[in-house]
Amino acid sequence: MTTHPDYHQATASKFAEQINSTFSTEESLKTLFESYFPGLPFDRTDHWNGILNREITKAWQEAGPAVKTNPTMTDILKILKALHPLLDYNLYTQVALNLQSFTGFAYQSGDATKELEHLRHKWVDRTLSSSYIQDPFEPKAKMMKEANTDLDFEYNSDLSAIKALRIIANFGPLSSFRVSPKGSTPAIADSKNISMIGIGGDRFIKTLPNLKVHYITWESAPNILTLQPDGSFSAQNIPYNFVSKSGGQILNEVLFSRWLAYRVYGVVDMVQKPLTVIPRMNSVMIVSTHVPEVEEFVKDLRASQRIFLHEGARPANAILS
Repeated sequence: MTTHPDYHQATASKFAEQINSTFSTEESLKTLFESYFPGLPFDRTDHWNGILNREITKAWQEAGPAVKTNPTMTDILKILKALHPLLDYNLYTQVALNLQSFTGFAYQSGDATKELEHLRHKWVDRTLSSSYIQDPFEPKAKMMKEANTDLDFEYNSDLSAIKALRIIANFGPLSSFRVSPKGSTPAIADSKNISMIGIGGDRFIKTLPNLKVHYITWESAPNILTLQPDGSFSAQNIPYNFVSKSGGQILNEVLFSRWLAYRVYGVVDMVQKPLTVIPRMNSVMIVSTHVPEVEEFVKDLRASQRIFLHEGARPANAILS
């Protein structure tokens, strides 16, 4: 009986070496970027979906079948599945976000434009209970942290919707997700700002009939960092420390969201089920078929953390997130 080599596992191992090397420093990321885009200024947000697609193709052609071909989407998903235990959750989520499939769902930008006009008309002469008029359409409009009345809560809700709808109204092709070198706070951002869509935009997402949208949310991220004598922070299961200018708060939030996303990638077989995962500052969005694996995973976490799973949309009481 002939034993066929596992090309996807071999490619994942090769790709993991490339990622660990490339993400070692800001300079190594810059070197890779400039090798593909020599005429453009270095950017850690734009073009990385294309760059990482070319890098995984390079690994496939080195470690895959003898006949040099480009990997199919199924090949890429199998490689990502094999890659999961080979990278820490910080690096893996940065790679997977840029290479995962985004098929089967979209935000309805036409509906978003109509809703923006409706809200603009609604708030023309609105006055908040705090004795001043604030227009949620102002560029610097902010959430009311001490909302007390129904009108205050309505303002917060509509401001969240406006911010989300502005992104959706300009929604375009596949986003490129921001990359960060080891030790740097891995910001959750992308070229189309879909990482920033608040709960006001949840009702505008449409999926194929066989898919569902779920959100993992939490009241506050547990502390997963340990302050080191040199002022850096360590995180469990990550073999390098982080330097944080914010005192670790934002770093803790983004790493917790990435850790949850990483766990979702681990419990759902992306080769057998369609899967898109988008971590945000206070939630993780999952587009897939019915996923009992995620339900069990969240149920286990709920015993020690206030973590919840919602179908269809995030709850209104998460409006400040």
